Amino acid sequence: MAEHSTRISYAQALDIVHAVAAHSRLQVERLATGRIDGRITAEDVVAPMALPPFDNSAMDGFAVRHADLSGSGASLQLVAEQFAGQVWDGTLGPGQCIRVTTGAPLPVGADTVIAKEDAVEAQGMMRISALPAVGAFVRRAGSDVAAGDTVIQAGQTLTPARIGLIAALGISQIAVSSRPTVAVLTTGDELVEPGIP
Repeated sequence: MAEHSTRISYAQALDIVHAVAAHSRLQVERLATGRIDGRITAEDVVAPMALPPFDNSAMDGFAVRHADLSGSGASLQLVAEQFAGQVWDGTLGPGQCIRVTTGAPLPVGADTVIAKEDAVEAQGMMRISALPAVGAFVRRAGSDVAAGDTVIQAGQTLTPARIGLIAALGISQIAVSSRPTVAVLTTGDELVEPGIP
């Protein structure tokens, strides 16, 4: 191998690396969400559904029809309870309410949530102590993310927060750039075998 005596500066070497990197593309691979921490997205991540996917309660309390509230002291019949992860199959009628937990789907007919701190429950009835605004403590479907939104752009690093968003959207795999292979070759006449001065 012929000896090459041309020397370049560190800045010139860095320019060469940047020029090559700008015109090189890493391979793309699809990985499960449990294996993408710290990886770089190879394509945009588009929401296949809305978040939240349904109207839900932002507080522990009581789902009501605002039209039934005549003011502080209004009383409603407690007819059911709805926990997050469950769906009550009834429809809220006039003068009725149901107990809900944070994240629980808003029942059909309800449009407002009374925080449990603003209500008194006794003998199957719920009485409010403060009149809320229409829609109080309700998180509307799609208020965080609408279906079809680009939630992460290609080229972004996948942080725990972004991975959590991907998981919440029900996406099990995404395309990421393969990790580059990097080699460092150190040469020069200043190197000697161990033990040689």
